[in-house]
Amino acid sequence: MPASATESNMIHSARVLFAILIGLPSGLVVGQSKPLVSPADYGKVESLGAGRPSPDGRWFAFLVSRVDEGSELRIYDTVRDSTRTIPWGANPRFATSSRWVAWTVNLPVAERERLQRDKKPIRTGAGVLDLRSGAERTFSAIASLAFDASGRYLALLGYAPDEPEGKGADIRILDLSGGSEIALGNVAEFAWSDVGSLLAVTIASGSDAGNGVQVYDAATGRTLGLDASSSTYRQLGWRKDASDLAVYRSNGPASKPGDRRTLIAWRNVNAATPTRLVLDPTSLGLVDTLEVVEHRKPLWSPDGKRIAIGLRPVMLDSTSTVSDTARAGPSGGAADLPGVQIWHTRDVQIIPMQQVRRQAAGRRTLLAIWEPDTPRLIVAGSHLQDDALVTDTWRHAIERVRDPYPTGEMFGRPYHDLWTIDLASGQRVRLLEKVRHEWVSPDGRYLLWFDGKDYWAHNLISGSRRHLTTGVP
Repeated sequence: MPASATESNMIHSARVLFAILIGLPSGLVVGQSKPLVSPADYGKVESLGAGRPSPDGRWFAFLVSRVDEGSELRIYDTVRDSTRTIPWGANPRFATSSRWVAWTVNLPVAERERLQRDKKPIRTGAGVLDLRSGAERTFSAIASLAFDASGRYLALLGYAPDEPEGKGADIRILDLSGGSEIALGNVAEFAWSDVGSLLAVTIASGSDAGNGVQVYDAATGRTLGLDASSSTYRQLGWRKDASDLAVYRSNGPASKPGDRRTLIAWRNVNAATPTRLVLDPTSLGLVDTLEVVEHRKPLWSPDGKRIAIGLRPVMLDSTSTVSDTARAGPSGGAADLPGVQIWHTRDVQIIPMQQVRRQAAGRRTLLAIWEPDTPRLIVAGSHLQDDALVTDTWRHAIERVRDPYPTGEMFGRPYHDLWTIDLASGQRVRLLEKVRHEWVSPDGRYLLWFDGKDYWAHNLISGSRRHLTTGVP
């Protein structure tokens, strides 16, 4: 029976392969040893890390790490098909103009370990590359950096000195196009605005004198002092696409730390006389058991008529229930107390998890909305352990209340009730009970949730509700 065309091709291929194998040395065919991967070779194995494209899409910066703990930043030009490598580079960010890219520079592993052994601080550097000319600049001891909205200016904040405590660091503002540079001293925090090239800084002198808030206009070189006092200033918050600014100021001097804060805001800070706004909680009926704290960054509404802030219950001085004798021990030294942890069945979290989350819990706040022009203060949050947020329309706030379902929280199936707060009237409404997942639409108009079987949508404006998956198999 004659072979088919397919069978003929297979027979021919087998004959060719057999001829090749006969012509090879026997050591390469039978008993060939496979090369072993040495530790040095294994250390060269690379892993691709996070990447970031430039705004114009031409450049792509990404991280590469190796098994031997080495790492580098690679900047790829998609037009020329070329790559620039930055040893120990990390955290790339492009200017909005796509002309410059900046990054932080980590220390090599051996250097970090040496500093750790010597109990010395580990400080990162920074670099910036002109993607048009290829010119690169590097800087040492840079804690943070950021481009302005135009992409022309770059701010580089150094490290604060160890003494005096609370003193700020020097910040350098580079004009990348013009080549000039200026420096400001004692800067604790900085933030660029979304419009123009306005840089807000908080000044911390390390004492009760010379502290304040300033705004530097990089385009004109003008510096405006907005506030000065003996207090500390925290959490600069610009309004999006505007020149309105807010910040928390401590009620006491910098030398006497405390949680209580005052919110100060300015409208149109680059005007000849910016409008100054000060939140006085006592005049707005805020109960004396709540206080303004710094842990929630001030958030402006798009129209600038409202500011979301954080409140916390007033912390009272605690008194110890352990006697001095018991704490000191019978000999007057430190007591050797047993390391026993007692877990109560009503504890939502076991003790080790409570300890892990203690610091984060100490920074949780109640969401509140301040309307300076009314004036009015709406407390939207009801419990520190619950999450509250403002929708993008700023017509409602939404809070997840977990208290009714501790068992689900304990065993990995957390439930919550969903409350909505009308920011015009302050009215609270429990919208949903015992839900696990919900999503707010980007325009803040709809709420989507899953009840375990079907998807639903609720119109927060009209109050109508719709079953989305009815009739779907």
